[in-house]
Amino acid sequence: MVERYDGEQLPPAHPVMDGRPPLPDGLGVPQPTPLPPRELRRYRLVAVVAAIVVLAAIVLGALR
Repeated sequence: MVERYDGEQLPPAHPVMDGRPPLPDGLGVPQPTPLPPRELRRYRLVAVVAAIVVLAAIVLGALR
């Protein structure tokens, strides 16, 4: 920790000098728009297939 002398200025509130400025009070972080149902189904299908492949690899590895 750094000691601060009386009257010394505090560091800026936003630590990233070139970053986005802080939001005003009362505003939240903007949320991304939700995926359309068609894309959501595709992502779920890919996740289920990946889970089945991983589980099959684990079972085959355990049976060897």
